[in-house]
Amino acid sequence: MKIGFDAKRALLNHSGLGNFSRTLIKSFYKYYPENNYYLFTPKLQEAYLGELSYANTEIITPNSFLEKRFHSYWRSYKIASTSKNLSLDIYHGLSHELPVGIERTSAKTCVTIHDLIFERFPDHYPYIDRISYRKKIQYACTIADSIIAISQQTKNDLIDFYKIDKEKIQVIYQGCDMLFGQANDEKKTFLVKHKFNLPDHFILHVGSFNKRKNHLKLLEAYQLLSNKNELKIVFVGSGGSEENAIRKFIHTHDLIQHVLFIQKASNEELSYIYKQASMLVYNSLFEGFGIPILEAFASDIPVITSIGSCFNEVGADACMYVDPMDASALTKQINLLIEDKELREMQIKKGQKRLTLFNNDSIAQQYMSIYQSLLSQK
Repeated sequence: MKIGFDAKRALLNHSGLGNFSRTLIKSFYKYYPENNYYLFTPKLQEAYLGELSYANTEIITPNSFLEKRFHSYWRSYKIASTSKNLSLDIYHGLSHELPVGIERTSAKTCVTIHDLIFERFPDHYPYIDRISYRKKIQYACTIADSIIAISQQTKNDLIDFYKIDKEKIQVIYQGCDMLFGQANDEKKTFLVKHKFNLPDHFILHVGSFNKRKNHLKLLEAYQLLSNKNELKIVFVGSGGSEENAIRKFIHTHDLIQHVLFIQKASNEELSYIYKQASMLVYNSLFEGFGIPILEAFASDIPVITSIGSCFNEVGADACMYVDPMDASALTKQINLLIEDKELREMQIKKGQKRLTLFNNDSIAQQYMSIYQSLLSQK
C-alpha cells in the first residue's frame, strides 16, 4: 500500500499536532512496515527528519523556487498532482485539511479533525485566521472519503457547527509518545532536574500561553494554598498571547520564587519533568483531546482537569475534576492530593489502567482498518 501523509506538523511542530502526527506515523512504521510511506511537508527540521526517517519512506518537499517561496500554495495546490504521479492508494490529512484536487486522483482520502476551538472561542483568533480555518476544514470534510475526529466532542462539534453527516465521521482517540513512562534512568533524572532547576515538589502545567489554557486561574488557586513554600508551579510551554499577563500576575502577587517557566524541552526531557512532578493540573477551558492527561498517566502522577469538553472522555474516573473557573475548588483538589496519600495512589493506579485504552498499536490498527475499507470500495 502507498500511503501519503500531510506531514507538515510532524516535521515542524514541537508539540500538539506535531506530537500526534509523529506518534501515529511511527506507529505505522512499527506495525505496518510492509507499506510505502510518503511524507509531504513544505519544509522540515533536522531533529524530526532523523526521527521520521525509515527504509520505506520518502519525504517530499517543494522543488521549484516559487514553490519553496510560497509554501502555502504548494501545500494547497501542488500536492494533488504529485500524489497522482506517485499513484498513492491513500492520502491522509493529519491536521484538518486536504489539498485542492486530491479528490480527482485515484487516492482514497482521510482527514483527521482535532477540534473546532476557533468556532467556540472566536475572540481568541484573528478574523482572517477563523475564515481560513473554516474554509479548509469544510472543504476537507466535503471531499474526504472518511473523516476521523479525535474525540466524541470534536465529532459533535463537526455536526453542530458544520452539519456534517454523522455517519461519515468516525472517532479514533489519540495516544502518547512511548517515551512517557520510560523516564527511569537515574542519571537522566539528575541531569534534567539540574538543567531546568526543578524544585523537589511541584505542580506541572503543560500548554501554550493563551487564555484557553487558563494559567491565571491556576495561579489564583495557588495563592490560596497554605504550603506554597513546599510546592511550586512549573509551566511548560511556549508561544501564545497570554504570557505577559501571566508574568505580570506573578510579579504583582510576589510569586516569582514560586513559579518556574520552561519554554524549550525535548520530548525526552519533558518525560523526565513529568516523572518528577507531584501532579498535573490541566485546567484548560476546552480541548479537542488532551494528550497531557495521557502523558501524566504514563508518568505515574495524578491529574486534576476540567469539567466538560473532552476531558472525561480521556480521563474517566482516573482524573479529579473541577470547574475551571473556580479557583477555590481547584485549591481544595490540590490540597486533597497533597494530604491524602491513599487517594493519590488510587488515582495513579486508575491512570495506569485507563492508559491501556489508548495504546498506539490499537490506534494504528483502527486507522489501517479505515484505509483497507476505503480501498475495498474501489
